[in-house]
Amino acid sequence: MNHELRPNDFRSETWKRLTNALEAELERLRESNDAQSLGVTDTAVIRGQIKAVKNILALGQQPSASDRSRPENFPVGTLVELQELGLDPLN
Repeated sequence: MNHELRPNDFRSETWKRLTNALEAELERLRESNDAQSLGVTDTAVIRGQIKAVKNILALGQQPSASDRSRPENFPVGTLVELQELGLDPLN
């Protein structure tokens, strides 16, 4: 079974709604991180959540063919990150 995303996947209404929800979540996380006096652990958790949301949003950006072949540009742990945010693309 091939789970590779295609360019058309990022033009769907579902992707647009998901992007809007993730951008709102990113803003909420940034405000939470900036507005509160958090300890080191809580700050690290929020920064990790911010990174996870950014990684998911980056899936919609179309890198050039040469960029796609570079391992540092591969999405890492995206499924786990979605599940940690309460979003399960497999269901």
